[in-house]
Amino acid sequence: SIADLERYGIPDPKAPSRWVDAKKTADKYRNDYAVVGDLEACLFELAWNLVGFEKFLGDLYTGEEYIEPLLDRILAFSEQCGLKMIDLGADMIWAGDDFGTQANLLISPQLWRKYFKPRYQKLFSAFRKRNPAVKIAYHSCGAIEPLIDEYIEVGVDFLNPLQPAAAGMELSGLDRKF
Repeated sequence: SIADLERYGIPDPKAPSRWVDAKKTADKYRNDYAVVGDLEACLFELAWNLVGFEKFLGDLYTGEEYIEPLLDRILAFSEQCGLKMIDLGADMIWAGDDFGTQANLLISPQLWRKYFKPRYQKLFSAFRKRNPAVKIAYHSCGAIEPLIDEYIEVGVDFLNPLQPAAAGMELSGLDRKF
């Protein structure tokens, strides 16, 4: 519920202790290697991990009032983490959420467009505003072909993985289409 969400304390993405090892690693390798900041499980998976998978999917489909405020709080957290990684020298942000099974999407493309596409657009735009050269790698398992065009629209440079055994993900079709 909204009340539950208001009582839940999301961790501080700017807490200095969160970034000690990341800074050391980036400082050590930045001159010889590309530095990749890991923001995997950045919206959908964090939401259902907090709420529970079945409950979150059901509430997403029925449009419960807490869904958008929860996603906005997660977006703000993920955005701050990604921006910090860029400030530490990340050349690429590795983001993602698993939206596919071997046979289909976990949610309809319409729900993805309503709840997730605008948030990914905002997230990736914030990263590119901070560093226009930053690359965005995106991970989602499964049969996500119906969303690939839209991942490109929101700024994804690299898609991982391409699962040829998943429906619609045959490499010969994807390389011709995209």
